[in-house]
Amino acid sequence: MKEVSGNALIVEGISLNDENYRGEFKYDVVKGTKLEWHNTPISLSDLDEGDLISITLVTDRGGVTDVFKIQLLDDEK
Repeated sequence: MKEVSGNALIVEGISLNDENYRGEFKYDVVKGTKLEWHNTPISLSDLDEGDLISITLVTDRGGVTDVFKIQLLDDEK
C-alpha cells in the first residue's frame, strides 16, 4: 500500500494481478467495508504505508465496482 489518506487508500497492484489491476489505484473505504488482520477486525487507522494488503472487489449488475473487504497480510502488526 502506498498511502492512507482520510477514507481512501492508494495502492499499487502487483504483477500477479490481472492486467487491469497492475497500476496505481485509489479506493474509497466506505462504511460497511470489512477490514481485517488474521480474521480479526481492524480499522483503517491500523493500516500504514508499505503494508501488504489484499483488496476484494465486487461489481454489481450495473457495472459499479466497490471495495468489499481489505485484509492486512503482514505477519506482525
